[in-house]
Amino acid sequence: MTIDVSIVMVNYKEPNLTLICLESIYKFSKDVTFEIIVVDNNSEDNSEQLITESYPLVKWINSGFNAGTSIAYNIGVKNSSGKYVLIINNDTEFIENTLKITLDYYRELEKTTKVGMLGCQIIGYDNIIQFNSNTRFIDYKRFLRGNPIAIKLNLFQTKLSDEERLKLHLSEHQPEWMGIPFGLVNSKVFTEDKAFFDEDIFMYFDDVEWCYRLKKLGYKHFFTTKTTVIHYNGGSMGNNFSGWRYGQIIISDWLGLIKIYGRAYFLLCMSILFFNITLDNFFYFLKPRKRDPETKKMIDLDRKMFFKYFPIILFSYSKKTSKAKKFLKYELS
Repeated sequence: MTIDVSIVMVNYKEPNLTLICLESIYKFSKDVTFEIIVVDNNSEDNSEQLITESYPLVKWINSGFNAGTSIAYNIGVKNSSGKYVLIINNDTEFIENTLKITLDYYRELEKTTKVGMLGCQIIGYDNIIQFNSNTRFIDYKRFLRGNPIAIKLNLFQTKLSDEERLKLHLSEHQPEWMGIPFGLVNSKVFTEDKAFFDEDIFMYFDDVEWCYRLKKLGYKHFFTTKTTVIHYNGGSMGNNFSGWRYGQIIISDWLGLIKIYGRAYFLLCMSILFFNITLDNFFYFLKPRKRDPETKKMIDLDRKMFFKYFPIILFSYSKKTSKAKKFLKYELS
């Protein structure tokens, strides 16, 4: 049987979320042939038993270690056979025939355009739209916007407002990149262009860097409001989600910068960041009556992250090759 779509998802110690996701896919996906590949990142629990007993048709693959998302996505893709690949988070849930709707729209777009990733509207269980579509890639302006003087004087604040982002997510458009709770792509991206996910990036920014490379290859990304998927944002990250997520996002963002723009650009961004951290410390201690313990905690964390991971990324990675381990993973301490 010809398979239209191979659905790839990663499971890590969250079988209940994966089961909800799988149930919704089987419930709502009609008039389209598909396979589901679950890559487990060494959960060391009863995930495999629960999921494979409930859904024996699911192709279960053990990565053998906590591989993050990039490596796990690639494992799933390399074991897929569909003409299209859907990368989806296991903390998502279908509420309609999203697979058929997006596949039909993708095929329609392909008639006139070299289509990269197609994303759809994402909402939380609180029914609030989540902003997963972005009109520009990360650049040095992000660090300028974080300067305390610039914030006070409202300089460099060209970022879209929440109202503008909401309007964007209520319309069809072509983003620069999208986050992947849901991303549909033609499998030729992997089989012909060999544009797999960058395995140096443990997780976060993997989708940004991937979208960037596809854009360089001439692909155009699309966002549609024709269908909506529910996303329990961060649901698969477990108890230490907030603190760990913050650190890992920073590491992956910095690594992505050097991979996309090169070493000199990365140094420029880090120079601005160092200046920002220095000013943050100065202004904090300048106002003893307004000192907030949480603010101090964040300042200390930023400083610690900078001095620990900036040298590692600068000297261990280059734009094209990695001389360090396969990924940089943030460790809570």
